[in-house]
Amino acid sequence: MYAVLAVILLAVAGFTVLVLRRSRGDASSARSQLESFGYLGAGALALVAAATVIIGLSGLPGGTAELVAMVGFFAFVLYLGIAYVVATVLTRRS
Repeated sequence: MYAVLAVILLAVAGFTVLVLRRSRGDASSARSQLESFGYLGAGALALVAAATVIIGLSGLPGGTAELVAMVGFFAFVLYLGIAYVVATVLTRRS
């Protein structure tokens, strides 16, 4: 099960990078900040996928690898949400 979750995490990270590269439009500061946050988050999610595989292969009991994958995914979604709010608030202040 952990391998499937790792593949899903890598797919989400890859999709995030693909969307950021395809949607290059305005050159505002908020857009470039969101792009940076997205690339950083996608890289971190790829590292979580690697950690999931390593933990899964080590054979730790109790579904530890699956827990790492799920916490990593939800942290990624929360991270991108907070990044969007921060970038939007900072843009409106300027």
